[in-house]
Amino acid sequence: MLSELIGNLKRLFSNTTVFIKSIIFGTLKESTSEETPVNNTSEQTKDLPSAAHVATFPAVFVPKLFWSPLEGKNEDRIRSEKFNDEGALIVVADGVSEGPHPNAGGQAAEIVCNTAYQRLSEEIHREMCADEIIQSHHEMFTQCTAALQEAQCMGATTMLTAMLRRSHPVDGVVRWRWFYSYQGDGHIVLINSKRSINGKILWTKLLPYPGQKAGATAALTAKGTCVPPIIGCVAYEQGDSVYVGSDGMNSVEKAVMKQRNVIIAHLIEEQLTQKGIGALDLDAIFGGFNYSDDAVLGLIATQ
Repeated sequence: MLSELIGNLKRLFSNTTVFIKSIIFGTLKESTSEETPVNNTSEQTKDLPSAAHVATFPAVFVPKLFWSPLEGKNEDRIRSEKFNDEGALIVVADGVSEGPHPNAGGQAAEIVCNTAYQRLSEEIHREMCADEIIQSHHEMFTQCTAALQEAQCMGATTMLTAMLRRSHPVDGVVRWRWFYSYQGDGHIVLINSKRSINGKILWTKLLPYPGQKAGATAALTAKGTCVPPIIGCVAYEQGDSVYVGSDGMNSVEKAVMKQRNVIIAHLIEEQLTQKGIGALDLDAIFGGFNYSDDAVLGLIATQ
């Protein structure tokens, strides 16, 4: 009788062990003495965007108040591009000029924007896993610092990037992800009509307000980054759109809210729904307002 009890316990333990293994590997199946090997050699693509579109919008400084004699500083820079079916990229830089170097901010923004764009646009064609892409973003900030040093630039600038591209993990499944980074403040916002409650679009701020800012704004200089940059990634969902803007878009947001009673995220998603990504015109959306700062905005829209 004792031997029979021990035998029953052994069989129970054996079945429980196989059952737990099945859950860990994502397959709930009848217990067997042999596990079926998983074939990871075939490459698949998850959530492939059926189409993508990139648009940009420069807003020229227009003083709103008669006692504000300022003119546009022209220190915002933006570069963007869609790389066929390999992804899309936006780089935004907002220069800061202070003290004895009044034009150095625009120069810094130009250098950093071009340097970051060059690196990321070259790498978007390479097969890289998510960890490698994130590491490359860290190296990008170092490379931008070196470029400012080489140019002996005395200015400072914020920098924001957003990129939609494939990542190639070790399991053989190709996945689309949004990769983003920032030093300083501005806007990196993810929107999708699927993310809505009672018809109201939810927007995800990948760069939460107020960004890297506490009195002064974190910025890139020839000495390096003011604080460690934020670098991250999120999974792509079909229909996602991401827009990237300098902090001057705060003035655009206020003007849009005042005159149309909507936020930028809702306005962009509304236009995408009505016109489709190919017919989207940011100038038509934001034209006709008065703004109180330089501003640039780039949009990667997908369907």
